Amino acid sequence: MKFCQDQGHSHFLKPWQARTISLELAAGEKDILFLLARGESHDFAVSIAGKVLSLQPCSPCDLGPRHFRWMEAPLPAHADGERLSITVTKPEAAFAADEISSYPIIRVSDGSPPKYLSPSYQDPSLPTATIQRLLPTPLNNFQNPDWPEVWGIATWIYEAWKYRNTHQGTFYCPWRFDEILHWGRLEKGPDGEPAIAMCVHYAVAFQQCCLAPGTPARLIPLMPHPNGENGHFVAEFWSRSLNKWILIDPRSALCYLDESRRPNNRCQHYARYGDLISLEPEVSVEKEQI
Repeated sequence: MKFCQDQGHSHFLKPWQARTISLELAAGEKDILFLLARGESHDFAVSIAGKVLSLQPCSPCDLGPRHFRWMEAPLPAHADGERLSITVTKPEAAFAADEISSYPIIRVSDGSPPKYLSPSYQDPSLPTATIQRLLPTPLNNFQNPDWPEVWGIATWIYEAWKYRNTHQGTFYCPWRFDEILHWGRLEKGPDGEPAIAMCVHYAVAFQQCCLAPGTPARLIPLMPHPNGENGHFVAEFWSRSLNKWILIDPRSALCYLDESRRPNNRCQHYARYGDLISLEPEVSVEKEQI
């Protein structure tokens, strides 16, 4: 499979407004263009040597236009050096980009369709062994930890670095456990500026430390309305023994308990308090520290 990549600047999972990508192709008679993008087929104008091509979602595909999905267009026979032009015609449409190269994912092949995206925690740049090596004993020996072992992970993360928000720093820590831990402890980024390692970083670190030894976990952003400035970031992990998700706030080492002192999930907390934003540490609500 041949890979064609635009050499200009790109923005990972961001719209490319009125952006045209021009690619030089090698000679081929039965090549197919594959493009990973979000939007309808007509949101992209595709042409080669002035000939307009029809772009369609790869089949089978049950994803809608709001999702990134593979789209394809058969290419007519072309000579070496002919250029393929792809233009985003609708602002809401977007190209997906490779997280490592930051180039749009565009492939020209002999007909072999690309594999559909299958999200997996096993990112080769941050394997399980890396996370477990950074955790202290006995946390690094857990396999599929459950309550209360996961609570040990949460309290360790709570003490792992000093909280610093956007008003206290300029370098925003990447969403990777090892980098969060490194820059959070240094309290400054690679440019020497104060590092931002706030609630979202505690939640991300917690989630990745649960996923590494095999415990499902997910991030929970809390806000009064989308894109609001007032909000908080927590997480939930799946407890096999309790058969439910459990809400954890690693930023403040808090877990919210019911009357029987069993940990709640976010739905139970909402039913009890009527407000998830009350998880913000500065807000006074009834909560218990384990």
